[in-house]
Amino acid sequence: MSQARVETGSGIERAPRAPGSHDAALATRGFGLVLLLGVGTLGYWFSGSLMTSEHPVPLWARLWVVVVVLLGSLAAGIAGIVMLWRAGAPYEGNALSPRTIVGKAPRTAVLMLALGVTVVCVGLVPAVAGLVGFDVTLLGAVIACAGFAWACAAFQAVFRRAPAGYWPPTTWARRARAGVIGAGVLLAVIALNVIDAVVVQPAELNPGFTLAEIEARARIRDVELTGVKDVTEWAILLGVVIVALLVVSLWPSRGHRPLDDLLTPRHVAILTAMLVFGSLGARWWFGSMQYFDMQSDTLQPVTLTTLGIALAFIAHAALVVVVLLWATPKPEWTVLARER
Repeated sequence: MSQARVETGSGIERAPRAPGSHDAALATRGFGLVLLLGVGTLGYWFSGSLMTSEHPVPLWARLWVVVVVLLGSLAAGIAGIVMLWRAGAPYEGNALSPRTIVGKAPRTAVLMLALGVTVVCVGLVPAVAGLVGFDVTLLGAVIACAGFAWACAAFQAVFRRAPAGYWPPTTWARRARAGVIGAGVLLAVIALNVIDAVVVQPAELNPGFTLAEIEARARIRDVELTGVKDVTEWAILLGVVIVALLVVSLWPSRGHRPLDDLLTPRHVAILTAMLVFGSLGARWWFGSMQYFDMQSDTLQPVTLTTLGIALAFIAHAALVVVVLLWATPKPEWTVLARER
C-alpha cells in the first residue's frame, strides 16, 4: 500500500500506513498464488510417471509438466509470498502495531511459509533427492503447510480492517447463461472420455481391430470388458449432475431471488471447474481400466493415451481455475484500492 509523505521539521518522513482494502485484496491474491504452488507441486508429483515412463510420451506433455506445471507454479508461489509479505507489513495503531506480537505475526508466518517452500524446492533437486530421499521434501511440505495455516490465522487482522464487502447478486439471464455454458463444458468432458475409453484405448492395445471385433472375441473367451462398462456408468452419473446444474440454473427467480444470490457466474464457474476436476479424477478411479488383449486373450491394463494425458492436464487446469476464482478479491476491495 502506498504511504503518504508528510513534512516535518527535519525533512520528509513517511506517514503511518493507513488501514484499507488494498492489503486485503493483496493478501487474497497472495493466498491464491501460494495455493497454486501447492497445486502445481502435487501435479508435478502425480505427473512424474510421464517423465520416467517406458512408453513413448509426447514432447509437448513433457514440456507441459516441466515448464507450465513446475516452473509456472513456482513463479506463482514466489509472487504470492511477495504479495503476502507486502500485505502483512505492520502499521501504527490497532492490531498490527509493529510493537505487538500480533503485528509481527503475518510477516513471521510468511517467512515460515517461504522457508518451507525453499526446503521443498531443494528436496526436489535430483542430486539432493538421491542423497536424502523423500525426507527433505516431506519436511519442507510440513513447514510450508504449518506456515500457510499460521498465515491464514495471522492475516485475519488484515481482513478485519477492510470493508466487509459482498458479491453482488446476478440476474436470471446471466445465471442461466452461466449454467448452460457449464453444462456444455461438462458434456464435452463426457464426450472426450467416452472417445478415449471406447475408441482410443482399445485401439492402442489392439491395433487394427474394431471395438465390435474385440467384444466378439471377448465373449467367446467369456471375458467381460470392464472398461466400456465403467465409463458408461461414469457418464450416466455425470449426466445426472449436469441435469441438476441445468435445473437450478434455469429455475425462475420468483421475486426473492435466492438463486440469484447464490449462483452468480463466478460461483457457477467455480462449481463447473470443481465438477470437471472431480469427474476426471473419478474417471481414473472408477474402474480397473482394463481392456481385452487380442494377442493373449486376457484383460490387460491400458497405459495413458495421448488423449488421456490431455484429459489429465485438463483436470489439473480445472483445479487451477478453482483456486484463481476463489482468490478473486471482493469488488469493494479492488474499487477502494483504486481510489486510494
